[in-house]
Amino acid sequence: MKKVLLVEDNVMFATMLFSRLEAIQGLQVCGVETIAREAIEAISIIQPDIVTLDIRLKEGSGINVLKSIKRIPNPPRVIMLSNKEPDSFSERCIRLGAEHYFDKSMQFEDFIGTIKQMVGVDQQIAISGEVPQQAEFK
Repeated sequence: MKKVLLVEDNVMFATMLFSRLEAIQGLQVCGVETIAREAIEAISIIQPDIVTLDIRLKEGSGINVLKSIKRIPNPPRVIMLSNKEPDSFSERCIRLGAEHYFDKSMQFEDFIGTIKQMVGVDQQIAISGEVPQQAEFK
């Protein structure tokens, strides 16, 4: 089972993202963080396999979180997922160590496909529309 930590400031988007990712067999969403400092702490405690990371966060920047992640021994794989223009941030994020950069509004299904590849799942996911009870958003 692969663990993924969501780092996302938009609670509505995080709720939808949580639901979609929890439906992928072999993947466990182990938390959602909205504040940069708390995301860095959660990554060191939870030690996820994958981190989905927004650029804009409450009280901080996803770019700074990415830099911190890459200083961790055996860092998790990072996928940037943002509404910021890909041209202005994607190259920088990849240079800093993110494996992928996706636009939330235009490349979401590509993002889901990439997550499935990382987990080794090659199937359609069921969308229940419900967020499991253990979801906790800060």
